[in-house]
Amino acid sequence: MVHALGSSVNLLEAALAEPAAVAWRAIGRGRPRPGERVAVVEAAGTAGAVERALIQARRGGRVALVGLAGNNVKAAFGIDDAVNNDLLISASFAYTSAAFAEVTALLSSGPRGKVILDINPEDAL
Repeated sequence: MVHALGSSVNLLEAALAEPAAVAWRAIGRGRPRPGERVAVVEAAGTAGAVERALIQARRGGRVALVGLAGNNVKAAFGIDDAVNNDLLISASFAYTSAAFAEVTALLSSGPRGKVILDINPEDAL
């Protein structure tokens, strides 16, 4: 599978195309509504990262689980908190060719919006 990038795409943006396609698909599976500002995507695959993602989601928010934690890894979270906060929790594995094509088209389309990456070093532990 090859997706061409426009000449305006720099090497850093090109390097982030694959993880962006994974996040793009995960966010799409979470069915965000127009006007929503925040999507929480957990990609570390650790129990702690899943638990933090569920805690950080706003009422009515969506949490997309993407990271693979390994067999028999369990995350503890307050079921009542998830229900009372009306959270939509979805899971997504990798990306599709369509998601990758959409991301490369967005990257190639010119000026890009602001992307905020919240990286927590503790997630790697």
